[in-house]
Amino acid sequence: MFCLKNNRNLKKLAMIMINVFLVIVIYICLSNNVYMVYQYLFFIPILLSCYWYGKKGLIYSGCIILMHSSYYFYCNPHLKPIMEETVRTISFYAVGLITYKLTDNIKRQKASILQLDRKLESDNLRLNKAEMLSHLGSYELDLKTGKNVWSDELFRIFGYEPGSFEPTLEKRIEFAHPLDKKLIHESINKVINKTGSFTIENRIIRADGSVRWVLSTGYYENDENEEMKNYIGTLLDITERKHLEDNILEEKEKLRITIESIGDGVISLDLGGCITILNKSAEKLTGWTQQDAIGKQIEEVFNIINESTGDRCRNTTQSLFTNNFSIRFADNIVLISRDGNGTPISGNSAAIKDSEGNVRGAIIVFRDITAEKQRQDEIYYMSYYDSLTGIYNRRYFEEEFKRLDTAQNLPISIIMGDVNGLKITNDAFGHNEGDNILRKTAKAIESACKAGDIVARWGGDEFVIMLLKTKMEEAAEIVEKVRKECHTAKIDGSMDVSIAFGWDTKESEEQDLSNILKRAEDHMYKHKVVESNSMRCNIINTIFNTIHEKNPMIESHSRRVSQLCQQLGRAMELSETEIYELKYSGMLHDIGKIAIDKSILTKTEPLTEQEWLEIKRHSEIGYRILSSSPEMSDIAQYVLSHHERFDGTGYPRGLKRDEIPLFSRIIAVADSYDAMTNERSYKKTLTGEMAVDEVIRNKGTQFDPQIADVFICKVLHPLHTPQ
Repeated sequence: MFCLKNNRNLKKLAMIMINVFLVIVIYICLSNNVYMVYQYLFFIPILLSCYWYGKKGLIYSGCIILMHSSYYFYCNPHLKPIMEETVRTISFYAVGLITYKLTDNIKRQKASILQLDRKLESDNLRLNKAEMLSHLGSYELDLKTGKNVWSDELFRIFGYEPGSFEPTLEKRIEFAHPLDKKLIHESINKVINKTGSFTIENRIIRADGSVRWVLSTGYYENDENEEMKNYIGTLLDITERKHLEDNILEEKEKLRITIESIGDGVISLDLGGCITILNKSAEKLTGWTQQDAIGKQIEEVFNIINESTGDRCRNTTQSLFTNNFSIRFADNIVLISRDGNGTPISGNSAAIKDSEGNVRGAIIVFRDITAEKQRQDEIYYMSYYDSLTGIYNRRYFEEEFKRLDTAQNLPISIIMGDVNGLKITNDAFGHNEGDNILRKTAKAIESACKAGDIVARWGGDEFVIMLLKTKMEEAAEIVEKVRKECHTAKIDGSMDVSIAFGWDTKESEEQDLSNILKRAEDHMYKHKVVESNSMRCNIINTIFNTIHEKNPMIESHSRRVSQLCQQLGRAMELSETEIYELKYSGMLHDIGKIAIDKSILTKTEPLTEQEWLEIKRHSEIGYRILSSSPEMSDIAQYVLSHHERFDGTGYPRGLKRDEIPLFSRIIAVADSYDAMTNERSYKKTLTGEMAVDEVIRNKGTQFDPQIADVFICKVLHPLHTPQ
């Protein structure tokens, strides 16, 4: 605007100069002085040349003036005309020089003005670009005239093309979100009423209906008289920033929920070692609430001690700084809670760093390892202890066997022990009773040994003892102590626990301890051979007595069957030795029922299929019990087969005819007859005649026909003729 104004002034100046000369020319013309017209018209090209061409025009005009003067002097050599011409020449040149100077100053000002205009235009372009790139719009309200001026970017922020409507203060409020209009209106009034400026965040609704967030500012501007002149404001589109803030808040909330929900305790610290975060798990473990813990030093809340020594682990903050906020807690750390309870923990810490790698604090993560330590203890226990007896197992013994084989432990004695009759006890009384024997044996051995002795279960029914600094005689004394302890431990409350022992002693470094162990084992097996037979007989007698005590009907049935077998043996003209063996077999034929549940043996209702299968097991159980004793191996075979049938449909092996031992066939007849003629809990009793008819009817199928005939004719009815 300033440039245009000065251009108009130059044109006016030129027009004035031209008009002045035209007036002079007209005056001269009216005075009929043609030469004067020519003389004064000569100023026009001089003025124009100096005006339009500047310095070049001045030089050009000077040359023309000199040429004109020279010619005039030549044509008028008189003094007066020469003086007049000289004055005119000087006048012409002075006018040209003055015109040149004025024109040069005007052009310099014009150039400066153009340069300022271009800079202003460039600044405006840059400002517009900056506003567009930064999404910053501005507006100005002239409070005197009421005129509003909006920047182009402000139109774009609202979603309109620049200049598409007349901006007003009402439009500014109109574009605000309905929920924010009141805030905008109050903020603008605050500025207009000169009560202060404002900076607020609010929402706007764009032309396309989308909602954007803007940072709105407003302040007033005073004139030179300190009177409020303009209300100026800006709008910065901060939608992306708000989205980032929302995302950050969402991430912070997720992080908070994650920290709160994880099972591990989490404590966050600042650079001074003060607590800034304490999650729920940490609250539970430390006994501190987050509200009480925030701002406190870590040592006050996170009170940890060494489990082994009981010493408090101090200077936690110093340890964090020393190790660049990265430490791992030892395995024997216990956290003492606010109420004094101790909890074993494990954990570690790490530094919290900013984007530039500067440490801003630390985070400690820890967890309760009580259950883990219990599992580790259980694993350790299972690795080195026998789960049944509670004493050491073979693995532990073998490790200690190597470790303790040193000169300072000499003499070293090894005792091997083997429980007698464990298998037969398991078969007769069940594995629970067998396990009970092993536990009693282990307890007896431990009670006889001193602290520092290694007592271990070597195998199924074998035990081993390692005695340090113990002579052979002392080992023998310990064996006697164990025997006495075992004497008090009864099988089924009536029979002593028996164990065979063997022992030997390493007295010098040259001796191999493995050989000592081997000799102790050999001695044990020699003793076991001597003790086992008598032990098995005692167990069998105990079983026999036990089953009769539990069920008197079985005892009376066994005695009757034994008597019938004896009579049948004599009728068949067997030897006295065979008759004795047959009698003893009949007495023991139901010994396997010791392992059958009493409720099944005494059941009055018909037996189920499953219960019958359980009953049928008694012949095999009896065989296992009796076969454990070598002298009863034959009787064991008779007991195993006494429920086989002559036609091969019996159990347990389905033998037939002569495949069935003779004594088993005899027992089958005697057992069935007595069962039919005497009271049974699950079957109706038959008369003697009815039982005979059943025996006759089952000849050749269940019973051996010849034995059945002998039984009927010679045992039951000596005068009866077989059919």
